Amino acid sequence: MTMARCPLLPGPRRARLYRVNHKTLIPSFLPAILLDYYRMNSKRGGTMTLAQLGSGQSARVLDVEGGWGLRRNLEQLGIHPGDVVSVAGTGAFRGPILIEVNGSRVALGRGVAGRIRVEPL
Repeated sequence: MTMARCPLLPGPRRARLYRVNHKTLIPSFLPAILLDYYRMNSKRGGTMTLAQLGSGQSARVLDVEGGWGLRRNLEQLGIHPGDVVSVAGTGAFRGPILIEVNGSRVALGRGVAGRIRVEPL
C-alpha cells in the first residue's frame, strides 16, 4: 500500500493505493466488491477461486494467494499447484467446503478456499 496522487480524484487529493499486480495500482475508496472483481479479472482470464466453485465441479489448482504459512499448511493437506480438486459438498450458511484431492477428502474454510486460484475443467 502506498500513498500517491490519484487521477480519479479532482485536485491534489491523495488516496491510498493498493497494488493488484506488478504494474497496477487501484485507489482504496473502491468498494470491496469492485476490488475483488478487479483482482479476479486482472490476473488471469477464466480463473476463479475454489470458494466460487459449485458442488460437484472439478478444477485444477493454479496458485495459492497467501504467505508461506498458508502454502505450507495446504501442502501438508495434499493441495499443490497442478492438482485436480473436486468440490464434494459445502456447509450450510456459507460454511466450510469439502473437497476431494488425490483420493482424500479435506474440509477448508471459505477464507482459505478464497485464496486458492483454480481453473475449472
